Amino acid sequence: LHEGFGRVVVEALAEGLPVLVHDHLTMREVLGKYGYYANFTEETALATLLDDVLNQPPDPTLPPKRHQYAYETYSWDT
Repeated sequence: LHEGFGRVVVEALAEGLPVLVHDHLTMREVLGKYGYYANFTEETALATLLDDVLNQPPDPTLPPKRHQYAYETYSWDT
């Protein structure tokens, strides 16, 4: 439930993957609109969020957008 920065989530986002995380300020700052958030202290929150994400219609534009956001926000070039 606690992550200092979340480098692993940035790496996943840079690969275009959907990232499901506990809803707290740091993760919202790191992932912005590209994260999927839930209160993981609630017993079924992760399962519900995972179900919601898996049942969304495929959007082939999302992986490149996730990558671009991660690159523009966290790359060494930036």
